[in-house]
Amino acid sequence: MIYHILPDIPRVYTAFCEWLACLIYILVIPQKTSKKHIVISSICFLPVIIGVQLIAQELPIFFWVLGMLCAFFSMLSFIWIATLHNKSIVLYFSARAFVLAELIASFHWQIIIFLLNRYIITFNAIDIIIMSITLLLCFIAIWFFEKRACSNMSQTMFSKSFIYSAIMIAIVTFAMSNLSFLSTSTPFSSSLGYEVFYIRTLVDFCGYTILHAQHLQAQQNANNIELAAIEAQNRARHQEYLQSKENLESIKTLAHDLKHKIIALQTQIDPQQQNKEFERLQTTLQSLSSQEHTGNSILDVVLTTKHKTCIDNQINFSTVVDGSLLHFMTPTDIATLFGNAIDNAIEASAKVQNIEQRQLHLQVSQQKDFIVIACENYYTTPIRHDTQGAISTSKKDTSIHGYGIKSIKKIVQQYDGEVNINTNNNWFKLTIIIPNKNRSRD
Repeated sequence: MIYHILPDIPRVYTAFCEWLACLIYILVIPQKTSKKHIVISSICFLPVIIGVQLIAQELPIFFWVLGMLCAFFSMLSFIWIATLHNKSIVLYFSARAFVLAELIASFHWQIIIFLLNRYIITFNAIDIIIMSITLLLCFIAIWFFEKRACSNMSQTMFSKSFIYSAIMIAIVTFAMSNLSFLSTSTPFSSSLGYEVFYIRTLVDFCGYTILHAQHLQAQQNANNIELAAIEAQNRARHQEYLQSKENLESIKTLAHDLKHKIIALQTQIDPQQQNKEFERLQTTLQSLSSQEHTGNSILDVVLTTKHKTCIDNQINFSTVVDGSLLHFMTPTDIATLFGNAIDNAIEASAKVQNIEQRQLHLQVSQQKDFIVIACENYYTTPIRHDTQGAISTSKKDTSIHGYGIKSIKKIVQQYDGEVNINTNNNWFKLTIIIPNKNRSRD
């Protein structure tokens, strides 16, 4: 039996807290839907969540758990329909929203009882104003707090073990915080009204804190994995550049030697047909020995190698590049930045069925005090996005792919630049703007 019973939290008030908790996470996680879609979903689900709580209120105590499950699934449906995220993300944030709603409802109600200093809430104008102001302040504070925490999520965070752990934390938190309402004869419950609410608020706060700490830890682990993958990819790009440079030098030397042999053969044999064959062979050798000359030796090697790849894939690769503008960038950064950008464009262009539409263009130019790098290509395959709305890999193995754009952004940020991506009319355009700083190359 509970002594000095305090007025219980009205179910309508609980439902409103659940709705607001869902809305917080809908707004702070990266949006895949329009604002209009979110507004319509929010308006439609408010009466649904309130209705579920009112129906649960009329059920016998035996069906109390069933009523709470229905409330949870109404919140899950709200987040899923409003965001259209995958089931793992929706399930995780539904669990967090459920615990947050319990915390805010309990904490706020405890504050209201303390401020009004009475056991009966009449819901007059003063009561409603005090409740509305304190509730609004609580949720604004939580919104700012969660927005910062969820600003840098990664898809790799949401593993099965991570989701299951969050759900178990939510279940244990809810069970322990409401234990006194079911039985006062356990070591973890109380028979005093104030203590019941204090235990409920404290347990909910601990559960919310644990979930938040779990989120930050998983986010840090995902960032470390991503950073390690980008660095490994950058090292691979540099090795690719060194190998390409060596191969090109060998080809150039071989072509130079063969030219002299051809000249020698032409002085000895002079049939008309043989001359045609020699001319054809010489043209081929010239194409092998030809090399990009941009004014930057590192970029020359990268573009020459990628040009050959484009020929193999029947892609028309055109360049207007002033490589001398990139003198302040390190060789590794140049090889990685342009290697990633062009490789992504080649991959997308090679999937275009119409060979005439396989177009790739690269431009490096100076505009006032800025260097502008523009890489654009035609594409036909759908572009995928991750949980943050950023472009992700189309390959199945996301653990080793999908870091090209992120690597480019990381390099550009080192030079105080910006990256912009435009995908209008099936043209993928990557634009990089870097201040033209007078730096010495490392």
